[in-house]
Amino acid sequence: MVKTGFFPDYSDANPYQQELAEALERKGHRVEFFDENCSISKKARKENLDVVHLHWLAPYIHEENLPETLFKTFSTALKLLLLKLNNYKTVWTAHNIESHDGKNHRTERIFKRLCTKFLFDRIVTHCNSAKREVKRNYRATENQVEVIEHGNYIDSYPNKIGKAEARGKLGLDAEKTVFLCFGQIRKYKGISELVEQFKKIESRKAALIIAGNDSDTELASKIKKRASEDRRIEVHDCFIPEEEIQIYMNASDCIVLPYRKITTSGILVLAMSFGKPVIAPKKGCIPEHSSKEDSILFESTDNLGDAIQRYLDEEATEKGKRNLQKAREMDWDKIAEKTRNLYGDIHKKRKLMFFSSF
Repeated sequence: MVKTGFFPDYSDANPYQQELAEALERKGHRVEFFDENCSISKKARKENLDVVHLHWLAPYIHEENLPETLFKTFSTALKLLLLKLNNYKTVWTAHNIESHDGKNHRTERIFKRLCTKFLFDRIVTHCNSAKREVKRNYRATENQVEVIEHGNYIDSYPNKIGKAEARGKLGLDAEKTVFLCFGQIRKYKGISELVEQFKKIESRKAALIIAGNDSDTELASKIKKRASEDRRIEVHDCFIPEEEIQIYMNASDCIVLPYRKITTSGILVLAMSFGKPVIAPKKGCIPEHSSKEDSILFESTDNLGDAIQRYLDEEATEKGKRNLQKAREMDWDKIAEKTRNLYGDIHKKRKLMFFSSF
């Protein structure tokens, strides 16, 4: 039985890792979670891991300034090298091609390129577009990158509240067409552009809710100020508990993802899992997960207003139904099987350790 460690443990904020781990364990695989503050190399040895699976690299690279970032990056690279010398196998899932908020992207790109060349045994992406980006940006080989789809969130959150009850809890008019922008308020998400574009929409029937934790307090303050100029826009800048996600999702008619840049979107998968139509950019994995037949896709945030108006002008209920059907096909057991095969393939190549200790 192959034993894998997931680094870092972000399962409290995102059900992706927990869903994957549970599906792998149903197939007899063992998965352990480790937070970002522990030593990767020490944990691999202490817990006798066969595979170190890195899901997000940002916490092992970025600090507030360049000297600290360089030190942290070098330290992480050294730990991964020790793993390599001891024949531990390392997998990186490229949820994002580049960290959203990191300040030293040049350092990050060099680190990832070196790791791809010398330290990562396999790289997982969630779509073919991301695979091409990893190959182009980090010079990965064709056989080094494996496309394994993102699983759905259909059973990850409660979903028992109907539309009328959900709107009642949020104080929303039953006749409104409600657009929802859900998730943490961060610059790369293009929420400022969404507010400006929505304000140009003339329909009094339209309403916009922006709901999520204000991880960027200054940005959230600016968005709230601009949104206050239009009574149709509400900003709920707070943490949304898991049991309340269904309220926001089921109260809305359409989910808006105004990303400036994106690789994989968990919010897209969440929207699909709730059977919602989506307005999203033609970027990253989005067109492969939800095509123009299932969603309204736009080229840039300058086109957001047109996309919202298009939703108001056409019947889009069927798009949500098709998204739900696609989400059902994003089955965790199938994904776990592909992941298990990947682990098994690289584990066969594991040899005796060169060193008895680090």
